[in-house]
Amino acid sequence: MRRFQSRRTTMFALGAVIFALLGCGGGEPASPNSGVSLPDLAESEQLLAEFQPELEAVSVRVDELFALIASNDSATIHSRMTSPRFRELVTAEQFAVHCERIQRRLGRLVSKEPQSARVNFVEGRFVVSASYRAQFERGTAGIAAGFEQRDGEWRLLHLNMDAPEMLDAAGEYRESIRFSVSESDPVPPETIVDVYRLDADPPVVVLTAIRVSGVSWKVAGPFETPASPASGSVILDLTLEEAERLHALTTGLAVRVHAPVDVEVE
Repeated sequence: MRRFQSRRTTMFALGAVIFALLGCGGGEPASPNSGVSLPDLAESEQLLAEFQPELEAVSVRVDELFALIASNDSATIHSRMTSPRFRELVTAEQFAVHCERIQRRLGRLVSKEPQSARVNFVEGRFVVSASYRAQFERGTAGIAAGFEQRDGEWRLLHLNMDAPEMLDAAGEYRESIRFSVSESDPVPPETIVDVYRLDADPPVVVLTAIRVSGVSWKVAGPFETPASPASGSVILDLTLEEAERLHALTTGLAVRVHAPVDVEVE
């Protein structure tokens, strides 16, 4: 593996100066020293060439991941292709549900085109987040995936799918809404969570089995991971009824990894 001494964050869009930021678990807004600006396309292309080996390796890893999803082998992904942090927050059962939904509603990955990327070098490891526009057997979708390089392999940090077919029920409209939370599990995107009211002791579950599509956790500083319990904000995919229920609450909210057993909902 080639050495990379700088701790900067390098971000670029493929073929353009405008770029998208894909979080690896969220956090405080980047400090002025955490990134570099891209004044022209020439510099963007130079950065693209500099990190091409990492981006190509991640692209191959994404193909391998979706091939296993198409083979209904989420267990291999979870046990052999994910980071320790991912496994701490997402159980094999929860990941299997997500993979089964991808396979059933989108089918096999046919092709993909890179859209944007972010390359970090954190605690001695490369961390790459990349987005793709993908063609599946039964439709198109956006893929946002994050990986860290560990022991010479790329390990999954998060996987986010953006497609109408991924709605929880056919024809059911869901809206992605951001809520401030505290006393929460610092979950990554794509985690299934329960939502709690914090004005009761113990806290009361108000919604169960809700998908998190985005997160932004408060951290102690650059390159730090959020501590548990965590504060910040989460984007939840909600039906109109669920959204109205949460908006009506005046108390604080928390999200915690969905309990695999039945819980009493208020």
